[in-house]
Amino acid sequence: MATELGVDPTQESTRLQDVLDVDSLHALVGDTRAATVQVSFDIWGIQFTVTPLTVAATSDT
Repeated sequence: MATELGVDPTQESTRLQDVLDVDSLHALVGDTRAATVQVSFDIWGIQFTVTPLTVAATSDT
């Protein structure tokens, strides 16, 4: 998604893994009983929103 929005993650100083605890995110959104859980974070100028069913990314640029 970042690449589609014009950001090359390999050229960024902050890695996504350094910002986000993937195991915790999976625990939050991986439980289908918690369908209303939504996690949002901003990295590389892109706003990511994750739910159990979708991942969305938007950029202001």
